Amino acid sequence: MMLDKLKKATMVVAVSALTVLPFATNALAAISVTGVTNGAIYNDARRIGFSADSGSATATLNGTSIANNTLVSNEGSYLLTVTTRSEFKNVRFSIDHLPVITVSGVTNGLITNQSVRPQFSANEGSVSATLNGVAFASNTLVATDGNYLLTVTARDAAGQVTFSNTRFTIDKTAPVITINGVVNGGVYDSTVGITYSANEGAVAASLNGSSFASGSFVSSVGSYRLIVTATDAAGNVSSRTVDFVIQDSGNGGNTTNNTYNTYNNGYSTYSNYVGAVSTAQAAESTTNVIAYTEDDLKNISITDVYNVGDAGNNADSCDNVTIVGKAKEGLLVILYLKQDGSDVPVIGFVKAGAGDRFEFTTNEPLADGNYTLYAKAAVEGGITGPLLELTKFTVNDCQVSYIWLWLLIILALILLALIIAWLSTRNKEEREEDSDKDENYRSRI
Repeated sequence: MMLDKLKKATMVVAVSALTVLPFATNALAAISVTGVTNGAIYNDARRIGFSADSGSATATLNGTSIANNTLVSNEGSYLLTVTTRSEFKNVRFSIDHLPVITVSGVTNGLITNQSVRPQFSANEGSVSATLNGVAFASNTLVATDGNYLLTVTARDAAGQVTFSNTRFTIDKTAPVITINGVVNGGVYDSTVGITYSANEGAVAASLNGSSFASGSFVSSVGSYRLIVTATDAAGNVSSRTVDFVIQDSGNGGNTTNNTYNTYNNGYSTYSNYVGAVSTAQAAESTTNVIAYTEDDLKNISITDVYNVGDAGNNADSCDNVTIVGKAKEGLLVILYLKQDGSDVPVIGFVKAGAGDRFEFTTNEPLADGNYTLYAKAAVEGGITGPLLELTKFTVNDCQVSYIWLWLLIILALILLALIIAWLSTRNKEEREEDSDKDENYRSRI
């Protein structure tokens, strides 16, 4: 009886052992975590993923349940615990954002015509700045024209550093407007070509209230008001107003015929006409019916300025001056040689010939000084292009050569020396002759 009980007990234990054995021999489920690693410190948000190679997994973050692929962005220290039926895994990590810099008073790329006070701060740690490489305090006034780079640096308690660069420009200078072809108060007897420009920004113009494009021509008799306005990127605005008149010349508008000794070019009534004496004839007129464009009337250039017979050398006041240039063949070129400090220039007329070349020679030397050479082209009927500034040149003071004078002096000295030598020899010979006579006389006595 006792033996039967022991057998039954042994069978129960064996069965129990067989039942538990599979749990004791199975491998543990492997846990995977993405987005964070143990002991890491991050300065940005992290998206946490977790899984197990068999079965399901759950997780808590600092004791609170989280779903798979949860985004964690707040600064702080975290404990992530991932659990399966048979296993768990702990991952400790921290999030410490970089300092955040705030800049006010200026923005990157700003162009302004006002003084500014750049201000800066950081949400944590220390902050400092430089302006164009020089230490700069927040809220300091910046008033001088120029291009600027503001660099702000912030450093938090953990030693993390961040930078912010802000570029801006202060420009309080208004654009400079240039107008060619007419001047304020000018009175013209012919068509005028008007050009305008500004050294920066956008430029526009109106003529008697209507839009007017640069390079346009005005030919009708009447009074005109030209208003040119320029606006730069900083908002600075410039404006120039030119009032001028086109009047009836009484000769069909033809004021370019060089039989006149005066010519009104919009600066003043120029006189002292100096005609051409070389390939250009003083009787040149505007009888030059050719096909031309507005660009032809504006396309004049100078290639050389020199003294007659001395091509390639600097001009001086010893001889007449020759001016060589280019313009479309058949156009009459009106030249204005204006000396600095004088309102009365030399005026010349020359027609462009073959090869679009013209050559003008003054009929007398120019006074020494600095000159600006202006020109405009004309065609039959008095139509002219804009007045163009072509070049500047200098007429040097005439330096008379003294070489021949020195040669004459040297020759005179040589001749004088020869005469003195001859006289000396002559005197010596006469003394010897007198001495011989004395000896002969004494010998006879």
